[in-house]
Amino acid sequence: MRRMLIYALCALLMCALPAAASSTIHLDALTVEELSVLRRDVDARIRLLQVSDAQGYLGVGDGEDHARRPQAHLGEKVKLEGEILRVQQISQSEGRGFCYYVSLNGSPGRVFQVDYALQAEEGLLLAGDAVTIYGVFTGLAPFDGRGLLMDGAPIVEASAVVPRLAERPSLAADPYAATRSDPAPLGVLARYPGSYHTEYGALELEMTSALRGMAALSFAQDLTKYNVTPLRTQEYLLVWIRVKAVSAPAGRAPISENDFRFVSRTGSEYAPHYLLNSPSALRTLYEGGEQVAILSCLVDKGDRPLIVYQPQSDSPLWFDPCTRHVPDMTGRSFATLELNTSGPEVVQMKRLLAEMGFLSKLETGDKFTSSLKSALAKYQKAMGLPANGVADEATQRLLLSGTYPPDGSREP
Repeated sequence: MRRMLIYALCALLMCALPAAASSTIHLDALTVEELSVLRRDVDARIRLLQVSDAQGYLGVGDGEDHARRPQAHLGEKVKLEGEILRVQQISQSEGRGFCYYVSLNGSPGRVFQVDYALQAEEGLLLAGDAVTIYGVFTGLAPFDGRGLLMDGAPIVEASAVVPRLAERPSLAADPYAATRSDPAPLGVLARYPGSYHTEYGALELEMTSALRGMAALSFAQDLTKYNVTPLRTQEYLLVWIRVKAVSAPAGRAPISENDFRFVSRTGSEYAPHYLLNSPSALRTLYEGGEQVAILSCLVDKGDRPLIVYQPQSDSPLWFDPCTRHVPDMTGRSFATLELNTSGPEVVQMKRLLAEMGFLSKLETGDKFTSSLKSALAKYQKAMGLPANGVADEATQRLLLSGTYPPDGSREP
């Protein structure tokens, strides 16, 4: 039974690790430290599951009432949380009996004596460990001069002593870690905590939208004819980014296009590229300041590069401009749209198809045009749907949820 619990909890705990958001975690890929943390958490969860009726235990509060009116609480099932101050072995025939002196959270001056018999394969906890105790209140220790900790301490006979599970670190771009293995897609806010490179200013960054292929080239050359035409093997990738300075201890938070790098899926860095006559370039921000700017790069056709912010820092942020966060489409229905029809979904489809590189020029307006039909047929073909250019239920559900075609399936 214990082995089955371990297997199940390993699976649950590994799903909670940040790196597990986009890929399977294998035990042989974890370090000794990570395995030790995982084992401790699994053991703690097993002990918690073994506590029958865990919700039926009453919190002891600050412990004062138990110390002053012990008779009123005798036999109560109690729960307390705190930190172990001292560990002492007590006499038991099996040699597994220990006494933990626990300082309560929120009332560290109140110490409880917790008598506990270690279970088989259960490790001894040490001073400094944070714990949750489940047990029965049995009275007060005698005032016999053994020491301040022990004299008159409320006593709990524990059925379970559970190490406090460490809080999972917050994700930089919840529900994504914004790491290379779990980058933040379009439409997801990421947080940079600050570093020497930003004069310790904290920033919020969100890649809001993108253009690639012919639509991106058309946009660039509408700015000025001097924006270059890529080689036949390359194409423009333009990414709109929103940045806000959440805090700026030094008064300002420097940021520029030079802080970002486009990295191919094979791990090579693209050469920097700057749009001429760009309508919005990144500039240093003061606290509370916000701006929208365009990042640009000439990338290999068919590649789906990532973008990294502050790659030289200890906590770089990684983004995927070729994937969009998928909204929940449950319960939503779609009316079929075709040539010359109109609707708000048409505007969304145009933006997404230009983002994915299927539309040759970003169009405005809610009219279903012939160019939209052609782009939609290419998307349908890439997704394995009937390529008829009609926005039926299946096509809209996939496209409007931001579902990108598989790698390499988009026609140049």
